Amino acid sequence: MRSYTIREQRPEPEEFDVDFALHGAETAAATAGGPASRWAARARPGDRLTVLAPAVEDNGGVDFRPPAGTDWILITGDETALPAIAGILSWLSPGTRAKVWIEVAHEDDRQQLPTFADADITWIVRDEAAAAHRESVLDALRAAELPEGTPYAWVAGEAGTVKAVRRHLVRERGIDRRAVKFTGYWRRGATEEDLIAELTAGTAASEED
Repeated sequence: MRSYTIREQRPEPEEFDVDFALHGAETAAATAGGPASRWAARARPGDRLTVLAPAVEDNGGVDFRPPAGTDWILITGDETALPAIAGILSWLSPGTRAKVWIEVAHEDDRQQLPTFADADITWIVRDEAAAAHRESVLDALRAAELPEGTPYAWVAGEAGTVKAVRRHLVRERGIDRRAVKFTGYWRRGATEEDLIAELTAGTAASEED
């Protein structure tokens, strides 16, 4: 099983869109990529799959809730956060100021992100050779001039990068930690099974205490 953010859902007909990053699964190697990447690379019309989805409208999957008094929006994420970022930008009302940084692996990963907001979107193409030695989104954010006023920040992507960005916003930029929503969608070097096992072990340990 793999977890994904629904990009768009339509009731008539009953359809939804999900973005898949192939992670090398488009090559001929049978073991390239993860299980979801391999399935997506080989999927054909009529293939069947099992979907577990929220049964309530407000499930906290994106959890974007700027409080009253917010003057502008800050968003950072990588390709795993693109569906959520697309949804957020489409929800923003006309005239809302937004500063957005999106890190992707390739130039071809850039997408059109329709929005009524006054959004300044910066695309950062990741240098794969240097990915283990620098945080591209964090570097760009540190060099950025941010607007005046009270921000609300939404930060998602690789867990280590998310933590570093949150630390920068709170400690170096002085943003109220309560105004920074952060979510680690994945962690470098770990599969979803690894993360679920850690979460299960942590829950069991807390129950024993």
